[in-house]
Amino acid sequence: MTCSVIYPPTLDWPWLIQRPQQLMRQFARHGYPTYFCNLTQTPGRAPEPVAPNLWVVHDHEAFVAGGLPGGARLVWCSWPKLHDTLDRYRPTAVVFERWTTSPSGGRTRGRCCAAPMPW
Repeated sequence: MTCSVIYPPTLDWPWLIQRPQQLMRQFARHGYPTYFCNLTQTPGRAPEPVAPNLWVVHDHEAFVAGGLPGGARLVWCSWPKLHDTLDRYRPTAVVFERWTTSPSGGRTRGRCCAAPMPW
């Protein structure tokens, strides 16, 4: 069974298409069912397919309550404030990614850590 990828609500899909959206598109292109949870929510709205294997989740509460994909789940998180809510997804693994400004100026670099979850 394929691992699904979930990006928790951090920003909206169409806003400044950057690293999170690009990463989620790549997971989907490689065949992983991928769910980008929009920050702006519309209760009752079904997940919107935006590409093959890629959906934008507009009703996060319904998704968590009964719409989570079966099997292995990877949660990709780029906002540290969400760390205490990630167990809602019952993830197999979590990747925390953060971006920092380099000492030399405006350039950024990514830092990632991944961990299997105990549940």
